[in-house]
Amino acid sequence: MKIVDVRTTALIGKLNGFSENRYFYPDPLGRGIFFFSHRAFMFVEVITDEGLVGIGTHCHSLPPKLFKAAVEDLKDLIVGEDPFFIEKIWEKIYHSTIRYGRRGVVIGALSAIDIALWDIMGKSLNIPLYKLLGGYRSEIPVYASGGYFREENDIEHLVDEITGWVSQGYTTVKFKIGALDAAHDLDRVKAVRDAVGPQIKLIVDSVGGYPSTKSAIRMALSLEDYDIYWFEEPVPPDHVDGLHEVRCASTTPIAGGETEYTRYGFKKLIDSRAVDIVMPDAAICGGVTEIRKIAAMADAHEMLIVPHRSTEVHMHILGSIPNGLIIESFPLETQLWDVMFKEPIEVKNGYITLPDKPGLGIEIDKQAIQQYML
Repeated sequence: MKIVDVRTTALIGKLNGFSENRYFYPDPLGRGIFFFSHRAFMFVEVITDEGLVGIGTHCHSLPPKLFKAAVEDLKDLIVGEDPFFIEKIWEKIYHSTIRYGRRGVVIGALSAIDIALWDIMGKSLNIPLYKLLGGYRSEIPVYASGGYFREENDIEHLVDEITGWVSQGYTTVKFKIGALDAAHDLDRVKAVRDAVGPQIKLIVDSVGGYPSTKSAIRMALSLEDYDIYWFEEPVPPDHVDGLHEVRCASTTPIAGGETEYTRYGFKKLIDSRAVDIVMPDAAICGGVTEIRKIAAMADAHEMLIVPHRSTEVHMHILGSIPNGLIIESFPLETQLWDVMFKEPIEVKNGYITLPDKPGLGIEIDKQAIQQYML
């Protein structure tokens, strides 16, 4: 079997329930607020001469035009290769682009291609990806993620959103802090805790929103009163030493890593024990091949894995590793998620039952996505 072509599709969907410029979160440096109303989603199809097509997904973290250009540029490196030689292809792409790759758009494109290759292997062998990777469990716990800031009636909307998730059976929920001031953040946390009671696990995520390590430590200490499951990205992602300081100062577990790339980028995060929970994203960090290596490295340091986004891939990752904790889902995002797959991924009472279909077990609904194509 040989690879004969690679195709890229970019989609964009408007966020559910939000008008233009009514949805916002902190910028990556935590100094200000920017607005967005849509999510981008890209996927690649790796096509073989035997008719098998692998799907590799990537969600929103790279500009669609750059992503498509990067995949097109990498195409010549893999056409003609045996799709089962996944490690060889990974190394070929990585080392061929090392002077301008290693992070960002090139690794994002490599990630999607790698995911597609694993999908091909699973389809060819007629086995679900999580079993192909070793198999550990077939039911995966899921948490509901969202709770972004709004301009009006912010806390009221937040409570309505999260109590809605709880009524759907979610027992773990995540929402944002860090965009305004510490007092508002604590008001948000208190309002949610009061609304859902002590049994629901609460996660807070500042998206690197605290401008200094000291301010993040103050917040982490304040959160101890509310039994927070974990505090995600309290400082900007490159401040690994700051993450370590926050972790050491508080009993609130610290999580991070969603914007990190490859095992090389995760090595310092893990070796320094800067976090309690490691959060790689297979669609960003280097695909299935690389996230497995990152998970093994974390396991050797007795750290848990909670992947970022990409539910359709990460359910298989957690189904195949011993140190996976829970995966992320987005119940209230965009109608695109509801129609993109012919058989949507279903969450029941906070769990996903892994599909028996081969590979990723997903199929893109080409007709339904037409209106979302860029």
